[in-house]
Amino acid sequence: MTQSKTPRSDQLDTLFGDLGVVHLPPGPSDALVGQRIDAGGTIIVCYGIDQNRVRLVLFDNKGQPINFSSGQPHVDVDVTPAAEPRLSQFVPTQIITGNSQKIYVIGTMYITSFVEDSSNPVVFCLREDGFLDTSFGPSRNGIVHFEIADIEPPPQKNKTWIDSRAALKLPRMPVQDFLAVSRSAPRRVPAMHLKHTSTSSRTLRLPPAFQAVAREVDLLLTFSTRYTSNAYDAGLVICLDEFGRLKTDFASRGYTFLTHDGRPTYFSAITYNANTSQIIVGGGDLDPGDIKGDAIVCGLDAKGVPSPSYGTNGWTVVDHAFYGAQIDWLTNDNNNRTFGVGASWDRSPPIQQALLVGLEPDGAPLSAFAGGTVRFNLTTGEGYATGVVSTTEETTVLVKPTFNAQQGLARYTRDGQPANFYGNNGQLIFPRGTDISNIQLQSDGKLLLILGQYDEQGHVNLDLCRYLR
Repeated sequence: MTQSKTPRSDQLDTLFGDLGVVHLPPGPSDALVGQRIDAGGTIIVCYGIDQNRVRLVLFDNKGQPINFSSGQPHVDVDVTPAAEPRLSQFVPTQIITGNSQKIYVIGTMYITSFVEDSSNPVVFCLREDGFLDTSFGPSRNGIVHFEIADIEPPPQKNKTWIDSRAALKLPRMPVQDFLAVSRSAPRRVPAMHLKHTSTSSRTLRLPPAFQAVAREVDLLLTFSTRYTSNAYDAGLVICLDEFGRLKTDFASRGYTFLTHDGRPTYFSAITYNANTSQIIVGGGDLDPGDIKGDAIVCGLDAKGVPSPSYGTNGWTVVDHAFYGAQIDWLTNDNNNRTFGVGASWDRSPPIQQALLVGLEPDGAPLSAFAGGTVRFNLTTGEGYATGVVSTTEETTVLVKPTFNAQQGLARYTRDGQPANFYGNNGQLIFPRGTDISNIQLQSDGKLLLILGQYDEQGHVNLDLCRYLR
């Protein structure tokens, strides 16, 4: 069994782990890396150990394993659904730490059945000692599972709905319960239902990416709903308090549905600027009945209302391409500027390109950054951007080509030009077959990456790597 390859040893921080690399046990899915906000620079890694169980481990800033404060070397969390447990898989997508030192893991539960397939967002919360936070969630067992319903109380079994994938009207299945296993007795986790008053049913829609962010002790998440297999309805922003319950002073009920100019709208990215108390969400909109649309961002105030001082009535169109564009990830730099990444599809030339945008704190395009919009591709082919980190001087983008080509990082200077001193003309290309799950920026400018490669048994060989810059 071979470990995943790492490119360009001169870029690795040889003082971290084993010459810049920490080997993780192989698992059924990719891993994630996150950071705890503490003086020691603790690194958190989450990876799958079977289809519905994940393991969290901690490393110090030198890549050496450390225990949780409870003395445990690792923490295992089981989110197996009570219904159809053999046909489900939980995939973690994001690790978040807030001021409270809690650890949030965001992910998707994919469920396959003979009647319908579904994908539901799941959030679980660990205390600093590594145990599930039993004050978090509607059932107080550390886990929240989201589902959108058009009625309250929760839907009846004969409720007609529109499937999020197949656009088929089917009898609604019983509400999924989730099972959380820790050192305490297993408990069922009911879904949190969000009321969406409308004439047609909606289901929670996961775009190609979705994102959450901590706001002091709160947790902000953004997803989307859609009402046919290829048409979106509205972007959704949710605010949970420190106990995992809807924060009712946010948009008066803890969540808000938003559309841009009355067009079908989806959100897949969110960031929070603590200096300005501003929430920025990103995604795209669609021309009704057409595939064309724009990449958009929306600036919200602390109460979840579009801010009239941001863009035009709270909205900014950041990219308009002939066949559409979208924002899938957002971040801020130290100067309160916002950077977003996604994809753009254009006709002239007829290609898909990675999209990188820069915005001023008021939502105006960052003119010094190549006019605010950069479209590009790796030298390995057409692709899309899935992650971004930014310092005062540079922005680094994670890019995944469309046709199973080599993935890589692209770096741009503050004027929107390729950082030619980085890699090969601003791009660091990874070996074929290597998957980069996410990217984290440390306070000293070093980059943390998880690299994975599938072996013959279908497991992913995982490496935690740190690059000097």
